[in-house]
Amino acid sequence: GMSKEGYTSSIFSGQEQLLSSSQIYEVSRNPYDGQSRISLTGHPITKARYVIFLITGKAKANMVSKILTSGDTSSAAYIYHHANNAEMFLDAGAASQLKTAVNYI
Repeated sequence: GMSKEGYTSSIFSGQEQLLSSSQIYEVSRNPYDGQSRISLTGHPITKARYVIFLITGKAKANMVSKILTSGDTSSAAYIYHHANNAEMFLDAGAASQLKTAVNYI
């Protein structure tokens, strides 16, 4: 999944070091409520056989468009562009800002 801000795997903005960590798991902190979380870091995610983002909702449409067209630097964008094999499955709302034809679920 992905938030409307573009983070995934509890790798929030400002915690980009978790994308290149040599550890498999790291502690991250949710900047919105201070909650500590355990995050699977970027390396094992990008090396996975398949990475699938299931993204729903119109609130995420702008971020989906940024990731696919402008090289956004969010954790979801990093993983999408660096993974061995990444796909996005979008509902109509999440795909609503894409300018090219897409098949959506």
